[in-house]
Amino acid sequence: DGLFLIQNYPDIVKNYSEAILTPNVNEFRRLCETMGIEFEDDHKEELAQKLSRAFGGVTIVQKGKNDIISNGDS
Repeated sequence: DGLFLIQNYPDIVKNYSEAILTPNVNEFRRLCETMGIEFEDDHKEELAQKLSRAFGGVTIVQKGKNDIISNGDS
């Protein structure tokens, strides 16, 4: 799976602003851990923004009951 590979080798997509990652809740948590971001379930919008910034502007679409989309700026 692509997200599993990125969890182990995040530099594959780092700073590639055209990339879009679409993690589910568990994958999102693992990506946060990989990038050194403390996961807080109550702040998913902020976490998506932090995760996008950590990846250098990669778009994050965190899938869930309410999807969250961030490119690091919003």
